[in-house]
Amino acid sequence: MLETAQDKRNGIRFGSYVYLETPEQNGTMFKELYDTQLDPDLVYNLAERLTTDSSAALADALSQLRDCSGNSCRKLENNITSKLVKFID
Repeated sequence: MLETAQDKRNGIRFGSYVYLETPEQNGTMFKELYDTQLDPDLVYNLAERLTTDSSAALADALSQLRDCSGNSCRKLENNITSKLVKFID
């Protein structure tokens, strides 16, 4: 599910995770990932522990959802699962 906020933050909720991106003034994205089951108050940002591939996959999934329309959105949402989340050992 795509989420938006006034501060131009965008995010997706899937499984027990929420992934968020907020544009920073220097043009980069501040990325956040929380496990809502283990951390319901969204205190411990796990984004820096993601593998490069996992971080890119989540960013791509969010980008696709921002740009989709109609039934294609539902298909994209169904492909976003906890399997995208992989952490560095």
